[in-house]
Amino acid sequence: MLFRSVSTPVAYTAEPLDLDGTATPNPVMSGTPVTYTFHYENPNIVPAVSVLVTAPLPAGTSFVSATGGGALGAGVVTWNLGTVPAGASGTLGLTVLVNLAAGQTVTLSGCTVSASGIPTDTSPPISVPVVGDAIAISLLTTASPNPVVTGSLLTYTLSYSNAG
Repeated sequence: MLFRSVSTPVAYTAEPLDLDGTATPNPVMSGTPVTYTFHYENPNIVPAVSVLVTAPLPAGTSFVSATGGGALGAGVVTWNLGTVPAGASGTLGLTVLVNLAAGQTVTLSGCTVSASGIPTDTSPPISVPVVGDAIAISLLTTASPNPVVTGSLLTYTLSYSNAG
């Protein structure tokens, strides 16, 4: 019996790496930090090489820190992840200080994950409303007359204010 070996090339097209993010706190107070947490994943059956994640700083913010090896340069935080194995995932963080006034919105957009030979993925924008200072309610209680005579009428007065 004669056997013949036949080989058929199989083409594999890699899918883009996945990138999404969240922000906390949401909403954020003016003058305080907001932290963005990014989750990336390689959904492919092959490793992704030369993986880069980028996040431009949102308008009206200033850089505080980045976790996972992120470095700031020219207003963009970049994470050089090297090789991400097939099916692997991870988390990265970015913290910025919000310099916008209450009533405005901090929007982080244009975040990407790219790898050699794999299409680039851009995560959806993350919008966070900016609120004013915390509510600062004060309450003052007074009694009149003070002292009071037994059997007399005593009046309590409650005064409040909101400095927030």
